[in-house]
Amino acid sequence: MNTSDYELPEIVEVENEKGPDLTKVHEKINVTFDIYSSESNANDNINKNESDVEIVSATDLSYDFKPINTIAKEKLCLIVKIPTKHIHKQITNTIFDMGPPSTTKSITGDGNCLFRAISYALSNRQEFYGNIRKAIVDHLIRNAEMFKSFLQPRFKTVEEHIQTLQMKENNVWGTELEIIACADLLKTDIYTYYNDSWIKYSSSQLCSKNKINVQAIYLQHLTGINHYEVVTAVSQKSRYQNRMQSSPVGREKSEFDRKCEVPTLKINDSDNYSDDESKVLSKAEKERIRYRKDEEFKARKISTLKRKYWENETYRDNLIQAGIKKYREDKDYRDALKESGTQKYKENEDYRDNLIQSGIQKYQENDKYREKLKRASIYKYEEDEQHKEHVKQASVQKYKEDEKHKELVKQASVQKYKEDEKHKKLVKQASVQKYKEDEKHKEHVKLASVKKYKEDEKHKEHVKLVSVHKYKEDEKHKEHVKQASVQKYKEDEKHKEHVKQASIKKYKEDEKHKEHVKQASIQKYADDDSHRCKVKQQTETRRENLKQENKQITEVIRKFKDAVEKGPECVCSCCLRLFFEKQVLICKKGSYDNSIYDSCTTEKYKHTCTDDCNTHCAFEGTCRTSLWICYTCHRKMIKGKIPADSFSNGLMLEDVPLELKQLNAIEQQLIALNIPFMKIMALPKGGQKGVHGPVVCVPSDLKKVTTILPRSEDESLLLKVKLKRKLNYKGYEKYQFVRPNHLEQALVYLKDKKRMV
Repeated sequence: MNTSDYELPEIVEVENEKGPDLTKVHEKINVTFDIYSSESNANDNINKNESDVEIVSATDLSYDFKPINTIAKEKLCLIVKIPTKHIHKQITNTIFDMGPPSTTKSITGDGNCLFRAISYALSNRQEFYGNIRKAIVDHLIRNAEMFKSFLQPRFKTVEEHIQTLQMKENNVWGTELEIIACADLLKTDIYTYYNDSWIKYSSSQLCSKNKINVQAIYLQHLTGINHYEVVTAVSQKSRYQNRMQSSPVGREKSEFDRKCEVPTLKINDSDNYSDDESKVLSKAEKERIRYRKDEEFKARKISTLKRKYWENETYRDNLIQAGIKKYREDKDYRDALKESGTQKYKENEDYRDNLIQSGIQKYQENDKYREKLKRASIYKYEEDEQHKEHVKQASVQKYKEDEKHKELVKQASVQKYKEDEKHKKLVKQASVQKYKEDEKHKEHVKLASVKKYKEDEKHKEHVKLVSVHKYKEDEKHKEHVKQASVQKYKEDEKHKEHVKQASIKKYKEDEKHKEHVKQASIQKYADDDSHRCKVKQQTETRRENLKQENKQITEVIRKFKDAVEKGPECVCSCCLRLFFEKQVLICKKGSYDNSIYDSCTTEKYKHTCTDDCNTHCAFEGTCRTSLWICYTCHRKMIKGKIPADSFSNGLMLEDVPLELKQLNAIEQQLIALNIPFMKIMALPKGGQKGVHGPVVCVPSDLKKVTTILPRSEDESLLLKVKLKRKLNYKGYEKYQFVRPNHLEQALVYLKDKKRMV
């Protein structure tokens, strides 16, 4: 067998000779296995007495041909759930020391040949290959961990093997894993004839305690076309040399420990080779040639060594220690290993990811390693300018792209700014300096500040408080703000209008501010002669303009329409009449005598929001939220008199009770004592209507109404009623639904009210 380099995923820490502060180099050790070399290097890596390198002996072995009989076939068919009716008795002789196949059964080559061959070997029919495939795949899935060590190197799990190769689908070739799974499922050995030798697949390779059927299944693998056929007969072994081979995916322990089947010979450096051993080495040379040319054989050997490495802990530890020792002592070997590791790190993405993950895990778990790595990183950052620039660029890039990292950096920066006074002072100085020198940064800061002021209410209030406090205490700042405000008011028309509107709004809503402005205006009018003259002139001009506007009919009409646009919505709190907003003013208790105010005003028509109101109250922003008083009542109450139209003079109208309010027009007429008849005609102007002539009231017979209407306990009862001038007329005046229960409630109310009167 040729020399093979096998990479161990063990991270080696190599400290630089100059000191512990330098960065450690993490590499994988390439361990060389030379199995059949005439000059053994076993002592370099492993102790002599622990050598586990073995050579398969060339001694001729004999194997017997014992195919499964009828009874065994029936039992095995039950395991894989296929019919047994096609099984017929066959007389087969046991052949000892079997040679190559002499007779085979041809199997259909559609990609299912392996499963067809096993189906024929069990039931004498090929068509049950689907059942065989399903049973094998299910057995693999159920025992995934047990078969994990038999996988090809490219697969990590049994599920990955099944999904990648689509083993559940038809027309997919079976592999050696399926053969050994079938042997374990049936507890029956399966022999395949391949490259002039028999290969045995047995359940004992999984567990040596398994009870195996003494009879077996025999298949032939045709290498050229990758096809399986069933062996029905074999020839007697004569000059053919038959060497037993275990499955290439079998366990290394099963391969080497079955000494009863495969004799082995151990090699030590101190052994003197005899002539027979020289023949064995010539066989090894042949295997080396085969290792170079046969990729499948090469993969099988590498897989065996990998399994041995992971299963034999002593062997693995010795190998690792030998590799570390050689890495430290042999400079050429160390340089070559570094170069190959660096190259592989660049080219092999899986290797790179695994190395990074293992490094991260060690960094998190090993405190000593973490501290040394930090010191080495700081040292390299300070000494290596190129590395320093690279780290900066990488940090800026990560800050831009990784939102999670960005938030962590921000939080750490804020925390350090709060806790470290020295750092806080340096940051402030750097910020001020950058603001002065960098115009682009200055504009960016301004925009960010304006945006934050608009969106962050908490920040907005904080800025206001700081600004007010500074305005009060800092005279220089106060003068600067005043000058800037006056300048902006003169130059910026938009700002000017905004200030005017804000001033008007504050004057209306803030009573304290309103009184302050009035007093200031009065004081200025009295003290400032130029201001007084200016106000007089403005007043005369305004009056003159008003006179001119009142002479123009279009302007008068426009003003009238603006005044009556909303309609009479304001209720006087004294006389309870509706007025336009221009005809009333806000009723203030302090303007009148308390006794007069309490006796002449009511808040009946003022709405005050309570918990019963919805989120958006219907009266919000309307006239109902204020208490109004008309000018007539206002003038009387200012003089300390009760207005003549005040509700306190017995002019309060009671609310219509619910029993009468819920009646419709025809229901009102049904219970009315008298029905008025009048002639209504349209008036010439105004679009209004008036009564012409006398009004005739016709008494209504309530007994007739109450006896005709049906009585029912159902409150939802509705009756269709037509109201006619005469019963013999076809036409009717009104046609509506009548609710008898509403009529009863109204009659009861009227009856009780009359009794009270």
